[in-house]
Amino acid sequence: MTVAVTPSEQYMAFWVGKEKGEFQKENIDLQIQDTNPTQLLQSVLTGAADVTLATPAGLFNAIDGGGDLRIVSGAFGPDEGTGYYLSPALAKSKPDFGPCDMKGLNVTVAPGATIGAHAALPMSNYLAKCNLGFDDVKLGTTFGPDSLVALQSGALDVAMVYGSLGPQAAALGAKKIVPFTKDMQTPWVFGQKLRSNPEAAAAVLRALVRTHRTYLQGNYHDKPEVMKVLSQYLKLPEETIAKFPPVPFDPDLAFDPKSMVVDLQNLWLEKGGILSYKEPLTVDKVTDLSYLKRVLEQ
Repeated sequence: MTVAVTPSEQYMAFWVGKEKGEFQKENIDLQIQDTNPTQLLQSVLTGAADVTLATPAGLFNAIDGGGDLRIVSGAFGPDEGTGYYLSPALAKSKPDFGPCDMKGLNVTVAPGATIGAHAALPMSNYLAKCNLGFDDVKLGTTFGPDSLVALQSGALDVAMVYGSLGPQAAALGAKKIVPFTKDMQTPWVFGQKLRSNPEAAAAVLRALVRTHRTYLQGNYHDKPEVMKVLSQYLKLPEETIAKFPPVPFDPDLAFDPKSMVVDLQNLWLEKGGILSYKEPLTVDKVTDLSYLKRVLEQ
């Protein structure tokens, strides 16, 4: 079995599971294939890989186009630093800032002035509290580390900030106004070949569940055996890795279709220009959680 990965801690369940023998216990010969981020889904579609992580918009469009792919579980959720942050100036001048104050502000959701990332959902829900939508704000293009500079200068009023950038934003005086909830899970996607063998599909998820529960709960950066594997695959010193917040890995690989399939599609179809189709895909067209259910019942 082959998993398509990028050099990111988000894939570490496969790295740790392989090195700790969890996949070998299931008689799985796991191959880890470094892949260009833009080719992850394509590698599973063509059969070059069996498993990868997926961003929802690309996955939905691929399935609508005939791709035989399914979400089979969650992979990881947002860390505590991830969320939408209010600029230091606005946080200071308006301590009671709320959704109704969002109208007309400069906001970044994702690179490229788009809402085509699942990060759009929590902001959409926040705006809806005051009957606002994305048409009521100005979408900016500044993202990642540059968004901290933009927040501090006032060029951005609200920015989606992730990972270790969250504590940095807070240190500048920015205020988190929209946290990401636990149901914002990035999913594992299986291709047709693996799903056609239910025993093998369940075995992969069983190995992942054991890996999550045994090695990846809490601050796994404090576990030398885990950090050794991370350093090996990321090709970074352990002290460098420890500076970043650990990724939250759910012990049950939980995935919420309501938020991540139904609500996201409705948001993007209403906005237009993100999905390649007009009517939402049904949950069973996008997900197959039966393998995970079987594993958890065991």
